Amino acid sequence: MIESEEHTLYKPNDEEVALWKATAAPTLDEWKKSVASTGIDADKAYADYIATLKKYDSLFQ
Repeated sequence: MIESEEHTLYKPNDEEVALWKATAAPTLDEWKKSVASTGIDADKAYADYIATLKKYDSLFQ
């Protein structure tokens, strides 16, 4: 896909990534509270999710 002329790949700069992470942080916090209210360990679930993304080289940092 990266090599395709039909698509344009945009790589955000460090400032944009920081802004996106800061903007998403409240949503992640809300998700963790919601998940924890069901009895699931939200921090472990999130850590497992991140580990899976890393395993498949799909984590954007």
